[in-house]
Amino acid sequence: MFTITTLLKAFLKRLARPFRWMAQTERSGRFVWSLILADGVLISLATVILDAYGPARRLNAEDVEFLTGGILVFPLVFLVYVPAWPMAAWWQPLKIIASNLLAVLVFPLAFHWLEIPLDRAALVSVLLACTPLQILLHWAHHRRRGRTPLEPLRWILLAAGGCLAGLPFATTRPVGTGDAYWYGNMVGDFVTQWRAGIFPVFVGQSDYAFNGAVSPLRYAPYLQHAAGVLDLLTGRVLSPVTLLNLTLFLSLLAAVFTTYVALLAIDRGARWLALLFTLLFISSPAVLSLAYTGDLFMSVCTLPYLPLIVYAIWRTFQCRDTFSVCFLAAALAAVWLAHPPIAFWLTIIAVLSQGVRLVYEIRHAPAWRGWVAGAVLFASLVSFEFISVATLKLPALPAEPTVIVAVLKQVFPAIFGPVSAGASVLADYQLGWGLWIALIAGTAVACLRPRGFALSLILGCALLLALLLPVPYVMEKIWLTMPQAIDNITYMWPMQRFYVLLAIMAVFLGFVGATGTAARKPWRHTMLYSGLLAAIAWSGYQASFFLARGFQDTASPPLARLTALPQNRILTRYAFSSFPITPPYYSHGFVDPLLENRLLSIDSLQEITSNHRALLAEAGAIRSEGTVPARPYGDSLTYFELLGALPIEPGRHYALELDFNHPDLTGSLIVAGTTVQREYYLPDSGAGLPVVSAPTSFGARPTNARSFSVWSSATATEPLLLQFFSSVPVKQDISAFGRYVLREFDPARLPVAVKSWTPYRATVTTSTPAYVETPRIFIDGYAAMVNKVAVPVSRSPTGLVMFPVGAGQSGVKLYYPGPLSLRLGYFFSLAAWAGLIVFYFFRIFRREPSPGTT
Repeated sequence: MFTITTLLKAFLKRLARPFRWMAQTERSGRFVWSLILADGVLISLATVILDAYGPARRLNAEDVEFLTGGILVFPLVFLVYVPAWPMAAWWQPLKIIASNLLAVLVFPLAFHWLEIPLDRAALVSVLLACTPLQILLHWAHHRRRGRTPLEPLRWILLAAGGCLAGLPFATTRPVGTGDAYWYGNMVGDFVTQWRAGIFPVFVGQSDYAFNGAVSPLRYAPYLQHAAGVLDLLTGRVLSPVTLLNLTLFLSLLAAVFTTYVALLAIDRGARWLALLFTLLFISSPAVLSLAYTGDLFMSVCTLPYLPLIVYAIWRTFQCRDTFSVCFLAAALAAVWLAHPPIAFWLTIIAVLSQGVRLVYEIRHAPAWRGWVAGAVLFASLVSFEFISVATLKLPALPAEPTVIVAVLKQVFPAIFGPVSAGASVLADYQLGWGLWIALIAGTAVACLRPRGFALSLILGCALLLALLLPVPYVMEKIWLTMPQAIDNITYMWPMQRFYVLLAIMAVFLGFVGATGTAARKPWRHTMLYSGLLAAIAWSGYQASFFLARGFQDTASPPLARLTALPQNRILTRYAFSSFPITPPYYSHGFVDPLLENRLLSIDSLQEITSNHRALLAEAGAIRSEGTVPARPYGDSLTYFELLGALPIEPGRHYALELDFNHPDLTGSLIVAGTTVQREYYLPDSGAGLPVVSAPTSFGARPTNARSFSVWSSATATEPLLLQFFSSVPVKQDISAFGRYVLREFDPARLPVAVKSWTPYRATVTTSTPAYVETPRIFIDGYAAMVNKVAVPVSRSPTGLVMFPVGAGQSGVKLYYPGPLSLRLGYFFSLAAWAGLIVFYFFRIFRREPSPGTT
């Protein structure tokens, strides 16, 4: 009697013939899939890098899909179907080099067919950079001779699932909205400092974050450090946006492999089950909503480590050894560095699991030694983060528990429904039908045969569900009595932190339950696989909405080029949200940090002069001036053209001053050119955030600055256009909008002539002793030198960094070494991570080969 399972086995057996034949001829069983993994990452990496080297035509989504899904097939076919070369295992890395050389030949042909310019040197440099990593992966596994002929096919499917989940990030253009833009700025600041030789990096010190931003660097340093390592591996040729996208793409790809390997470590005989549950996890709304609905990029970075934590919990129950607890501590430490809110609740679940373990092992000697070793290792690995937060001495963002409860009630019961068409509502942070079924079924099976591991996961899920579902007299009571510190770290939308944790626990509960029941009767086996395939099909359909959202939120090539230019770079509100004060220069539009330097009186701390005041006087020369007419476009009452074409020459600095005849108008001033793209809200471009004193950002209010700087990076004279969009229909006559003055100024003639932002170096000219006030927000740890002599750094009346200088001309330097405890904590954690990695590789090399399963 034939069943679906019988037919599937027959089909896979025929498909596996070349894999089986090659596995018999290879001396190393795991050589094939480790090589496929390395080449998959290599081709994905090369795709993004080659995108950066296409100046005439940027890759669009279809091109990237072709490259990742089509060209990737060639090296896989070469590795899988070409007969194995008869050579010693030690010389097998030659095959890696040969496959990379073939890639060098194939890529130019593909790019020529796509009519995309290709820099052959860039491709070769990337391949050379990745080849040692591939060889290292081979050497790490060359002693394992398990015969699993279908394993390469499973890894190909896993790689396809991971690449598809991260496909919108396979581009050099920004993906996402405001949060994504800010993450790109922080990555840009971090790699700029590394490229300038600043190590370690503790605060923003470039034009990407000239205010000295500390979030997320000092709270969750993983994202920037991962991007910085990728920057080093790729020869420092990628843009910050590309590095950010690549970090997220590889995080999603790595999450697929770590989930599969963790499930496989629990039951090596259930490889297809592990594959299906892994695909169900990576395609679930709980995972993809983090990347595409809310731009929660720090949360995305935790994905590769979540399955390792759950596996480590399982291992503590099975092995009861010190290594298992240390493995759990290390994985938890990685999540703490990536995203503390998720790590906090994971830590609670991990501690809860060890409590369950203590109950199950009450008759045995408690594993105090392992727990102490794990605690010491955990403290060593995360000491920098906790010291960093402590030394900042900044208040936490308060979260009102009543708001949390209201949000959770708002999204119920929509969290049980399908994903919205645009994947853009809070209810899209959900588990998904497939994982709900896996969670319920796994819990039911675990209750029939109680085990410590499954019980600990059930308790963890019950805790999270009690905090998520509006059960009467339960959820609201818990949140209203929760300590404020826990509310703050969880923040207003717990769905963003909890559902991904529920997802990974549902996967393991479902997998453990399935492996315990699938082999009992054939009909159960058939129903299980049929149900999983149906769940994956539905989850894949739901995933398409998130991927479509990702492609929709990808900036167009012209916009991506404009936003990457320094004359259009803005500091969003996220650059200031972690500080207790917002400086008066804050604006939602572009702020030139060069103009935000002032000289203050030593006695009264009143402003003596500033760069902005100087360029309007002695440092600036008027190039043109006149009236600003407002001409409506057609019959529009909201859209007006102000100035047609102000000539801006490349390589010169200008300041455009506007005098408004109607200062109460509300709307946006648009400044557009070939290389300039600005938007300033009126009447106050910094409205919305409370500033520490009267606002000095650009605007029409009495204290607002009336001018902003502008410069061009075009190769020829650039015409500058000004437009006004009113937020309400304008019924009065605004044809006489105001007057303008266009000044050209020399930055070297300003009182504070900034030469470098990384670190801050300037030449200060003053007739009397004064304080130099910089645009950086004051926190403990700054140091300054004037004429190579250390001077004290203090807080200015507006909360910014200031330091004294004498009369005359002085060379100054401001940098951030940080407190001694911060530096010690950083290098101590760095040494702990380095030691852990070395120990793990020694453990791999010393481990005896273990037989595999077919």
